[in-house]
Amino acid sequence: MQRTFVFVLSVSLVIAIVVSLYAQVRSTKTTTNHCPRVYMGFPGIVEPPSLVWETGSEPGGFDGEVIQAVLSNMGCPLKLDLSGRKNNPIKQRFRALEQGTADCVIYQFSVTKKRKTRVAFSRPYTVDGVSLLVGAQRPWHKLSDLPVNPKPKQILVANKGTTGHHWATEYMGSQYTIKENTEIGDVDDCLRSGHCAAFVGDYSALSSVNTRKTGLRVLEDGPYTREPWAIAVRKDDRPLLDRINQALESLESNGTLPRLRKKWNMPSPGSRVP
Repeated sequence: MQRTFVFVLSVSLVIAIVVSLYAQVRSTKTTTNHCPRVYMGFPGIVEPPSLVWETGSEPGGFDGEVIQAVLSNMGCPLKLDLSGRKNNPIKQRFRALEQGTADCVIYQFSVTKKRKTRVAFSRPYTVDGVSLLVGAQRPWHKLSDLPVNPKPKQILVANKGTTGHHWATEYMGSQYTIKENTEIGDVDDCLRSGHCAAFVGDYSALSSVNTRKTGLRVLEDGPYTREPWAIAVRKDDRPLLDRINQALESLESNGTLPRLRKKWNMPSPGSRVP
């Protein structure tokens, strides 16, 4: 009887220890997984002010510093999703969330009604808009200076999946031939040579090109849209969305986001563009 009691007690103690260890492991795993994995493009993408990600270094630029500040506020390290490096970095923003390789995305991600059907967006942290980059030899200074229905049709370069491509298709698609940069090759040379009429992109990025490269300039009356940038998560991940929004609100109130916007010359979400 005594041996049976001792045996039962020993088994009970073993079970209790195993259950306790399992609970600790599970708790540790949950805590670790509570920090999101981030998709924001790939090393080698240098598109200031949004992203400056030199190969062999951590992502920088405005978006890079914003997400690092958000994660720091959440008590999380930067965990990057690099699983889709062979894919188009713009289209990969959706794939990363839908395929589960990333939990949140920050990379020039404008909020639109159509995109809201696929992902959930945080509160905006800046705003941008579509503008046009042209060769400096062109006599155009405003959008209205571009020829109407030129013969033969001239080329507008706009990448699919961007708001610039949507805008170009809707407002200029009947007058110009729209091609992606992969169909053109070197877009800068195409603009300088006059073979391409204009490149359609974000005002912030094009303004940076305007100051970094010769023979190119941004039309003076842009941008032509107003597009808030936000961090995207899966539509069913409300807990993560709430934590990101809390972090953004905190960073706004403690002056971190205003400081980063000033550093990278990006406007506040409620201001006009530029």
